[in-house]
Amino acid sequence: MKDEKNSFLSLKQFDQEPVYQIKVKSTYNYEVLVNDVPVLVKYNDYMNDNFTEINSAILSAGTQQVAVKIFPKSRPDGTLLSKLEKDIPFRLSVERTEWTKAGDLAEPEALVSYELPQARGGAQIDYSTLSEFMDTLSFTASVPYTLNGWQQSVDLRKMNREKLEADVVSFYKKLKDAFETGDLDFYKKAIAPAELLVYQASYFTKDEALAKSSTWYRFVEEKHGLEPLEPYTLQIFGSGRLVCLRGVNAPNKGEGVLRYLYKKNGMNRMLTYDLLLHQPAAGGDFEVIWFKHYDKNFFKGMAR
Repeated sequence: MKDEKNSFLSLKQFDQEPVYQIKVKSTYNYEVLVNDVPVLVKYNDYMNDNFTEINSAILSAGTQQVAVKIFPKSRPDGTLLSKLEKDIPFRLSVERTEWTKAGDLAEPEALVSYELPQARGGAQIDYSTLSEFMDTLSFTASVPYTLNGWQQSVDLRKMNREKLEADVVSFYKKLKDAFETGDLDFYKKAIAPAELLVYQASYFTKDEALAKSSTWYRFVEEKHGLEPLEPYTLQIFGSGRLVCLRGVNAPNKGEGVLRYLYKKNGMNRMLTYDLLLHQPAAGGDFEVIWFKHYDKNFFKGMAR
């Protein structure tokens, strides 16, 4: 326990700890990226009000870029319609809140509000003719920390695509094996850089970071069988410096491929470990530099 606590000694607290979050309301499917990090993804017909904190995609104060990719709605079987539609709203807001001394989040302040434009370049947009729609916006963040993250990592776009995919798949298989065999040493080494980044961006105290990590250490030690990685697609983010495997079919289309299906209170649940890898130095090992967890009802198929 002492060694784990020492690994979080670099975490800092600040007088002001602003938290940035994105809210989306739409029946469309979409992907929202902050600084080319996928922070909010929807490919289903029921999660029409979505919300997420985005600090872990903000490495330093200043202007932050948001990309919005909008796709047709889902059918009940999880497949997508071929086109967008007329008069279907898409509303997005970027908000700023802050941790108070009482340990609560202050009332959010709206920084940016976005809706689908009716025209572009002087011409009306007929959404019913489009199979997708993309747009960008920006906002200013005043986070007190500066994180190196993946900014100096290898540009993976310059690597041979087949070799890159083989190396990434090999890493995922080793991490999946760590979950299934209880290889805590491999898990700790692989996830350590991401823990420091995510916990600092979340303003965790050392004790909070230890408690969060210990929960996952216990999960690994318990040896849980995960779902198969396939089918997947390799995707590159972070201006070429982040890479991951993401699902291509419902129910985890656009999400991570490390998934644990289970039952809770009679309900089928799916726990997804979404992560992004980087390569700190050319020819070196991959490591996890960003992660996010999803735990949601699983409506299609049976849990273990």
